[in-house]
Amino acid sequence: MSYYGSSYHIVNVDAKYPGYPPEHIIAEKRRARRRLLHKDGSCNVYFKHIFGEWGSYVVDIFTT
Repeated sequence: MSYYGSSYHIVNVDAKYPGYPPEHIIAEKRRARRRLLHKDGSCNVYFKHIFGEWGSYVVDIFTT
């Protein structure tokens, strides 16, 4: 009998994320990919001033 009892089944897990089912790992990777401000402080959005226009515009370097 396992620690969790006989009614629970062990699922395949990634060694990097022990205890999480694969669906959770995939969702976590997608969420991390969409992050604008990364944990190291880098950002995939920057501000650019266009001459002749008033104000600054946000430019997303991955969609332009």
